[in-house]
Amino acid sequence: MYVITVRVLDFLVLIGCLPWSRSRADGLIAYRSSRPKATSKASSVPCQACTEGTTFCTRPKSDLWCQQHCHGNRYGLLCNPTRCTCSGPLPGHGGTVAHHGPGPGGVRLIEQYRYRPFLTDNTTTCIAKYFDGAKIRFQPRSAMERLLLCRWIRRDNWEASTFRVFKEFISHNTAYISFGAWVGPMALYAAHLSHIDIYAFEPDPDAYAALKLNLRLNAKLSKRIRAYHRCVHAKAGSTVLYASSHGDSTSSLLPDSTGVLKANTTMTSVTCIEMDEFIQRYKIRPPYFFKVDVEGFEQVLIPSWYDMLQRLSPQRVVLFISIHQHVVGPFPPEAVDGFRRVFQLFRYVFEVSNGTQTVNVSLHERRVQPGTQFTLCQSCDYVLTPKLPRGTFVDLGLLDENGLPLPVIRRSYLGPPGLTGTTGT
Repeated sequence: MYVITVRVLDFLVLIGCLPWSRSRADGLIAYRSSRPKATSKASSVPCQACTEGTTFCTRPKSDLWCQQHCHGNRYGLLCNPTRCTCSGPLPGHGGTVAHHGPGPGGVRLIEQYRYRPFLTDNTTTCIAKYFDGAKIRFQPRSAMERLLLCRWIRRDNWEASTFRVFKEFISHNTAYISFGAWVGPMALYAAHLSHIDIYAFEPDPDAYAALKLNLRLNAKLSKRIRAYHRCVHAKAGSTVLYASSHGDSTSSLLPDSTGVLKANTTMTSVTCIEMDEFIQRYKIRPPYFFKVDVEGFEQVLIPSWYDMLQRLSPQRVVLFISIHQHVVGPFPPEAVDGFRRVFQLFRYVFEVSNGTQTVNVSLHERRVQPGTQFTLCQSCDYVLTPKLPRGTFVDLGLLDENGLPLPVIRRSYLGPPGLTGTTGT
């Protein structure tokens, strides 16, 4: 009703039934001629100086720079088609009135921004739209989570390779098991792809609480997701979780590469389970997709799975591993040898190359043969799979019989604007 009233009044001004300076009694709406300059009852400062919680920003809708240099909360940004300024403090914290300059046609509606506190606090939710159109709701708890979950997923510039690997390998009957689920962006997307149960393990107490909250926000998907506040270890029992800041996705069962605990590092006791026993207890049926992102603890976990993978049969498993040698330091030789043994169980081993605005996400084949030198990357993702991918959502860089690279097979799926590819070799 308010919007309709504003439009009617605006129309009456245009046809001359209302004077230019006529104002509503409550002072919320006023009309000016095209000449007066934009004014503000609050002092304006450059957008670079905006401070979250104390100021709000008005920006042109198409001005990406201003969007990036305001205080970073997508819910605290006001769109002003004429300029980019900040005014403070936020209404609800002693509110102000922002007046705008003339708009198209010489008439500009001036309106008080009645900001509600929930627009900038951590109880506000957002909907992330993934590259394939999937929509998932999140409730970010920090500026970093707002950036990743509310902006960068929508812009397809965070974990683009991960989501495309999921799309490539997860089918409607795939049992997805995640180790290091964080607040749920991967597990929820996997539930969008698979129609059977999803299993998500997260030992960090803060991240697990946020995961449960995000599951409640997506009731349809969360019906198939089983979340566990547990870690996965070579042996069941209790261990220590190291974290400099709980909930920020960097918690690990190993200290950092220096081996010396920082002053702000906290140690939390967590309960761990053994994966083979868990699969047998709950009778989880293949095919399996294991997502391992455990901040360096993969050097212990992956080699311990050799016997389990043999029992499950690698022909029914896809293993997606994130390597974090840059976090915990170089893996010991026995751990690297354990990776080699596990890698040799699979027909194809791919190293994932992240996409950019001009380069597609690609999988590059790596040969792991007995008796040959094997070197793990410092920071990358590996996909271990029994079958050759279709290459629908990723480019494929294969090797010939002599281990030499073949021409890259470009994916036929063009995807969203900015990430385009060509069909054929």
